[in-house]
Amino acid sequence: MVYTTGIPEPGSLGLLGLGVAAIAASRQRSARRTVTG
Repeated sequence: MVYTTGIPEPGSLGLLGLGVAAIAASRQRSARRTVTG
């Protein structure tokens, strides 16, 4: 994640949440046999 400033902006938090959710979903799909959460 790249921040223009040391403090994450509200908009960045929203994008960060979407990014984390997408990454988590893809990880769960690829490693579903390992992760049951």
